[in-house]
Amino acid sequence: MMLPKVSFLSPLLNEAHRIEAYLGNIREQDYPQHLIEIVIADGGSTDKTVDIAMQYNCRIIENPDRFAEPGLVRCEEAATGELMVVMAADNRMPRKDWLKLMTRPFIEDRNIWGAYTHIEASPADNSFNRYYSLLHVEPFTWFIYGDAVNPKHFGNIYKVMEARDGYTIYSFNAQNHPLIAFAQGFMLRREFRRNFENRGDDILPFIQMIEEGRKIAYVPDAGILHLHLNGYRHYIKKYRGRIINSLYKSDIGFINRTQYLSLWRRIKKYLWLVYGCTLIGPLFDSIRWYFKDKEKCWFWHVPASVTLSYLIVYEVICKSLADLLKAFSHK
Repeated sequence: MMLPKVSFLSPLLNEAHRIEAYLGNIREQDYPQHLIEIVIADGGSTDKTVDIAMQYNCRIIENPDRFAEPGLVRCEEAATGELMVVMAADNRMPRKDWLKLMTRPFIEDRNIWGAYTHIEASPADNSFNRYYSLLHVEPFTWFIYGDAVNPKHFGNIYKVMEARDGYTIYSFNAQNHPLIAFAQGFMLRREFRRNFENRGDDILPFIQMIEEGRKIAYVPDAGILHLHLNGYRHYIKKYRGRIINSLYKSDIGFINRTQYLSLWRRIKKYLWLVYGCTLIGPLFDSIRWYFKDKEKCWFWHVPASVTLSYLIVYEVICKSLADLLKAFSHK
């Protein structure tokens, strides 16, 4: 087969501690290296991120916005590959034929515009990141979306349009969409351009593809590693920041996507407080998951759920008080 040129798109900022392993993982692919382009949007790194990237023959462009999504848009505009892979520095491809597996749907069917895989838990993961990888997301999002967060479970809720050798195409709709983030090794044709209003989010472009009727393939044999969290304290810090961004930035985070939530998902958004602020629901789920696959890391579901729930409550109260004080100050 004539293999297409592939551009890896990576917005980065001060990633010197892990960029070498990330770029080395790309360069180790069993794929012609002259057909691999790595485009990095640097948000003004003050460490050796850029120096290391240049050693791996990367194209460096500037990202004055610093945030990942604006940088990704700049990468998309600069890419020259027929296909583009969106990947963060905390992702790893678990096998050397990953690119061949992921490009195959595009080669065989010109009507396929995107391809995705699932997160795999690495044996080298710390127990908290293993829990996160098995759940596929943090517990709040899992509670709302259920099986729609993990492509391994899509067959439980979505109709199969086409089942081919090596990949599957499901039938999706925007209101009951799966939660597929571009940043987790999503591959797409270069011709695709996200709508302007979707430039600050990595879920909305996937929903846009669904609304446009694009065929999107799930490649189960590929998998992706997500070295997302160093532990429980890192989780608290990272997701508190995401809650704050979601509350205060109109084009970032969960709140930006609420228009695409089905009625049942909207209801579950409020039921989460009942689930997350108590121990009963999280404890029940962690026990049943443990007996299902004997993964000891499932015990993290209890503190992860309760902590996240109270963080959300705390930040919502803080924002409400700030808005109230601001309103009184203008009177």
